[in-house]
Amino acid sequence: MIDDEQLIEWSYSGKSEYDTNAYNRFQEVIFKNFDVEEIFLQGSYANSTGVFTSSDVDIVVVCNGYYLDSYYRSTDLRRLKYDLYDAIEGSFNFHFELGGKTIKYQGSQKYSPVDILPCIRYTNRNGDAGIAFYDHSRKTVIINYPKQHRDNGTEKNKRTDGMYKKTVRVFKNLRDCLIDEGEIERKTAPSYFLECLLYNVPDEYYNGYIPDGFTSVLGWLTSNKSSVIHFRCQNGIHRLFNTPNGWNLRDYYIFLNAIQRLVRYA
Repeated sequence: MIDDEQLIEWSYSGKSEYDTNAYNRFQEVIFKNFDVEEIFLQGSYANSTGVFTSSDVDIVVVCNGYYLDSYYRSTDLRRLKYDLYDAIEGSFNFHFELGGKTIKYQGSQKYSPVDILPCIRYTNRNGDAGIAFYDHSRKTVIINYPKQHRDNGTEKNKRTDGMYKKTVRVFKNLRDCLIDEGEIERKTAPSYFLECLLYNVPDEYYNGYIPDGFTSVLGWLTSNKSSVIHFRCQNGIHRLFNTPNGWNLRDYYIFLNAIQRLVRYA
C-alpha cells in the first residue's frame, strides 16, 4: 500500500557519512597516483537526489595528457580507463573492477560503493564546458555536461522550495519498487533520465505537500505524453529522447505505465 506516509518517507535523502568518506578517500588515492586536472562529484550524491536503496558515489576524474580529435576518434581516450585502473589498483589496499565506462569499487563497512569515471575536458562549438569519455560497452565517445546538470537542478529546487529534489527521490524509490516486483527491468529508467524527465515538468506542479506534489507531477506527465519528444536533459544542451545516448521512448512509456498501475492498484 503506497500511502502518504510512504511517499513522504521516500522523499528523504539517501546521503550518508559513508558517501563522504568514500569521496574524500578516493580523491586522495587518485591524486596521489595519476595526472589529474580536477575531481568532482556527479550523479545522485552530487545532486542530492540519492535514495537509500540504489545510490553509488559517482566521481568524475578529469585527466591530463589525453585527447579527442574532431572526429571523436581517440585511441588515447579508449585506453584512459585502463591506465587509471592500473595506476590505482591496489593503492592503499583498495581493489577495483572495470565497468563499461567506469572503474568500480564495491564498497566496504567504511566506504560506500563508488563509480569512478575517467574523462577529459571538452568544450563544444558554443563554448559549453563539459567532459568526454569512452563507453567501451557501446564502443563510442560520450559527451556530457554534469556541472550544468547540477547547477540547473539546484536552481529548479530553489524555485520549487525544495520540492523538486524530494519528488525526484520519490520517483526513484518507486522505480526501485517496480524493479523489485519484476514490473520493469533495471535498465528501463536510469536515474539520470528520471531527473531529466522531472526537470521538464513545470515548476508550479511541485506543490508544498509531497503526496499532492507527486500526484500533480504524475498527472502532468500522463496528460503530456506526446510532448516528451521535445524535452531536454537537465543540462539544457542535449535532447532527452530519440538521440544515440538518450532515453528510449518505449522504455519511458513502459516506466510511466508501470507507475500508473502501481499507484492505481496499491
